[in-house]
Amino acid sequence: MPTPVKQFSRPRWRSDLRGTRQAPDLTPMPAEEAERARTRLAELENACGCTLGAAIAFTALAVYIAVLAFGPGPLSDSWWVSVGAGAMVFALAAGAGKTLGQIRARQQRDRLIDELHWRIATGRPEVRGGLRGAGRTGSLWGAGKSRSCR
Repeated sequence: MPTPVKQFSRPRWRSDLRGTRQAPDLTPMPAEEAERARTRLAELENACGCTLGAAIAFTALAVYIAVLAFGPGPLSDSWWVSVGAGAMVFALAAGAGKTLGQIRARQQRDRLIDELHWRIATGRPEVRGGLRGAGRTGSLWGAGKSRSCR
């Protein structure tokens, strides 16, 4: 049997496997907020990471071109090698950015689920002070429009 301190040290809705947690039943919440939460959860579950992937890919390509233009010299005497290296830089940066975008969406989803569980468990309609994602709207589910690649 866990000790009282151990019992309350970790919220019971948290799972050790990130990304496998289920969203709570949103019926205790006001209908408008529950719908916004469902919409935001769906956006985060379907996030593809394209926006961040494209931003990182084009930034890496711009840095590569700047290094070629102002650096010590070309990588090789053949321009095909330089073009191929640029394509590799672009592809690798796009893959890394897309992966980071998906990780970021998964973390935001987990934080939103934590916030929803907390709000339902405490019965408080307001958002906790200083809660994650509160920079723009005070809540993760009002953080903007869908950034899906569809």
